[in-house]
Amino acid sequence: MKRFMSIRKSTLIAEQLFQLTLDFAVVKDASTHYFTHVNPAFVRALGYSEEELTSQPSVNFIHPDDLEETRCMAKTVKDLGSNHNFENRYLSREGRVIWLSWTAVYHPKENRVYAIARDITKIKERELEVAQQKMEIAAASKLNALGRLATGIAHEINNPLTIVYGQAFRLKKLAQENDVDHEELLKISEKIESMSSRIVTIINGLKAFSREGSSDPMELVSVKKIIESTLVFCRDNFKAQGIDLVTEDFPEAARVRARPVQISQVLLNLLNNAYDAVSGAAEKWIKISVSALGSQMEIRVSDSGPGVAAEAKKLLFEAFFTTKPAGKGTGLGLNIAKTLLSSQGGEIFLDESCPHTTFVVRLPLY
Repeated sequence: MKRFMSIRKSTLIAEQLFQLTLDFAVVKDASTHYFTHVNPAFVRALGYSEEELTSQPSVNFIHPDDLEETRCMAKTVKDLGSNHNFENRYLSREGRVIWLSWTAVYHPKENRVYAIARDITKIKERELEVAQQKMEIAAASKLNALGRLATGIAHEINNPLTIVYGQAFRLKKLAQENDVDHEELLKISEKIESMSSRIVTIINGLKAFSREGSSDPMELVSVKKIIESTLVFCRDNFKAQGIDLVTEDFPEAARVRARPVQISQVLLNLLNNAYDAVSGAAEKWIKISVSALGSQMEIRVSDSGPGVAAEAKKLLFEAFFTTKPAGKGTGLGLNIAKTLLSSQGGEIFLDESCPHTTFVVRLPLY
């Protein structure tokens, strides 16, 4: 009798806790997937009555994009007996999205799932705001990088345009002559075609680079193509400043699985940093090399600058840290580069074993 009274008392306490807890508590039939019990906090959050919540399958209240994952998790709970910190979205009567983090246990004798959820909507909204801010910062950093090389880009486009203009003038002269030299005409046409193609390449590179890129799918891409499309933005500018840009014959077969626009952004930032580093040096050179390293492809950017101070090395990839004078650097370039590469299974670091400043980008091979 005492045992019965003790069980009865425990049951009453559990029922009171179920009703009073501010977290969401539910009981679900594991076969029908109907809620058998829902607590007042869950009712208030979704805006449906208790009868409405228990008279139809629980999946009817889940965000459509989370249905498949929720069904898989329900099976996992039944197979393993429990789960922790599973997140999904519910839709309230008014259509408001509510993010929930669930902890659930399966009771095989009753064939029921007992679950408690915490409302994490505000946390998710804050995460979204932070992600949006990071995207905006990355976009600003990219525009800053392009802005710094605007002169070089203007040279890259202006030079072939000047040649096209000159060749067009020659065509006009030929057209005015009675005896047209067809061989000369062919040479002029080929020159115009070649220079026009170069301009199109530069413009297409600018269009691709200016895109945000984070939603791009990972793709197999040639390392040589990424590097050459990046150098289009700065090769002439480096030459004009007396900087020797040393590049190897990059292997055609070298491919990585990555988002090319973002890798180009990383490389352009490294080239900008190298440009600043060598500007005051007696010997001015920047070198880019590529090599395979096990399951990774390695891109190295070295320069003849004075190197990185020992006290700065540990802070290089921290947000807003910069070794440049005020107004010359945002302190975000390397931090963004690290984030972009990490999201693609890659990494970036300073190779301290090299005699010259050398940043290394590693990306997984296909």
